Amino acid sequence: MVQPFSTIRDARPFPRETITSARWLVSLPVRLEAWLGLSECDSGFGPLVFLQTSLLLSSLRARLTFSERPDGRGRCSTTEVPLVSAAHRVTPPRQMVRASHPHPEIQLMVRDEAGEALTDHASLGACLNGWREIDAVFPLDTEIAIELLKRPDPAHLGAAVQVRGELLFARGCSLRLEFHSSDCTPATGMDVPIAPTGRSVSLPERTARAEWDGPSRPAEPYWAVGLVDESGLIVGEERFLGRRCPVA
Repeated sequence: MVQPFSTIRDARPFPRETITSARWLVSLPVRLEAWLGLSECDSGFGPLVFLQTSLLLSSLRARLTFSERPDGRGRCSTTEVPLVSAAHRVTPPRQMVRASHPHPEIQLMVRDEAGEALTDHASLGACLNGWREIDAVFPLDTEIAIELLKRPDPAHLGAAVQVRGELLFARGCSLRLEFHSSDCTPATGMDVPIAPTGRSVSLPERTARAEWDGPSRPAEPYWAVGLVDESGLIVGEERFLGRRCPVA
């Protein structure tokens, strides 16, 4: 049987609606690394398959813009803070399944929870005791949520903001294992969860500070935030958050 894969969430409540929060639905490229351990391939009950998976997220940064005026004119300061580090891993517990007949040919693919294929079929050939390594890259729908909190500035060094957030899997995915027999009996298969819909990943808290040119600094700048991928490309629309933030 397939071992359960529990949803893990941050223990702290994340505000759903504040004037300083922003959300995006983003399709991010992810990389699946998986290891299949095959044993008892000669068993009349079918072989045992041990599966360890690790999902590597692509890097993502928040681009913060501080401006004197809400239309973006006048002096502006832009800075970027990392949200998701390169090759951040999401690793569920190891899982075990059993095929329904001996000596099957094993095929696999990644698909979403609606059954839509995210990768092509791949064949591992006939079942042989030992380990196999799997590698695949595919897009996965995620929801990115960010909250900004203004930090105290007793030294008057300029506007500083604390950035925190979470990444939510908006569309889950699983590894589809299919077992084909050489005697023309119908193939059997099962879906092993990799990242279920609704699982969240807490993003590390970061601090950003506006760097202003000139002798004076705006006491209450306007804030806007956007997302930038690992190639430096803007992901989604920039969100204008207004002027005042709650103090951290």
